[in-house]
Amino acid sequence: MLKTRTVLVVLFLFLSHSFSAQGSGVCYNFEDSDPSGQPAGWTTFNVGNADINWSSSLDAACDGGASSNWAGQVGAFGCFYTPMGLEGQGTDAYLCSPEMDVSTDGLRQVEFSFRTRSPTGPQAISFEVLFGTEVPDVASIDDYSLLYSKEGASGGRLIESVDIPSTADAGHICFRFVNEVDGIAAIDNVQSAPPSCAPSDTDTDADTVSDAEDNCLEFANEFQQDTNGDGFGNTCDTDLDQDCITNFSDLGLLRQAFFSIGINDADFNSDMTVSFVDLGIMRQQFFSPPGPSSQASCTR
Repeated sequence: MLKTRTVLVVLFLFLSHSFSAQGSGVCYNFEDSDPSGQPAGWTTFNVGNADINWSSSLDAACDGGASSNWAGQVGAFGCFYTPMGLEGQGTDAYLCSPEMDVSTDGLRQVEFSFRTRSPTGPQAISFEVLFGTEVPDVASIDDYSLLYSKEGASGGRLIESVDIPSTADAGHICFRFVNEVDGIAAIDNVQSAPPSCAPSDTDTDADTVSDAEDNCLEFANEFQQDTNGDGFGNTCDTDLDQDCITNFSDLGLLRQAFFSIGINDADFNSDMTVSFVDLGIMRQQFFSPPGPSSQASCTR
């Protein structure tokens, strides 16, 4: 009984001090495809011809082969081309990202590289980048805002960037490719534009884990312990009830785990004991979301 009262008194004293919120947001770097060859987590649809759509670099036209004349495009993230027999049927194809958290100013610029061409000569080709807050589909795409437009073939690989409207905290980037006959398009290196996204060899918190792999970007955690598997390391995840904010509910859960030994979500410093050290770590993160992490994001 005395132990419980002592813990409660100390918890109250810790909370009597002011708390500062930590930064949030996640750097985006889309490079993966799923087993079907589609860019992982992305939405694809074709308003002009449902039989043709975006896929990944598994398509021969975008794999850098000699016959496709796409030098430098090996491993393109997104690829669109018109297969033999479907030329001339028209294309209005969209490749749309998962929802992106752009609530942090530094994440409002997205960089990408692309190339468009027509193998059989000059054709009506256009490439656009759009942004919207609704789930992308045939019905909602008309409400998206135009951020970038390129008419005609690109004439080579171009690196561009777009600014997300400041009125949005989250939404979807969509790449649109329109051609009348047999155009080809490739997209690669879609990411939060530098310096918002640090290079993969940067280690902001000096814990020997690069930012590209770090599940706590601003809190040193060399061993990357993440006992609940949510993508946030224990060191920067004092949100024990996983509602995207550390508050008095989490403090109650920490109290229940106090003085326990072994693997525990409340063991923030990974010493196999829930103690006053962990209470101090929770204090630092009170009224803040977990993270930031390069492996996950959390928004309310």
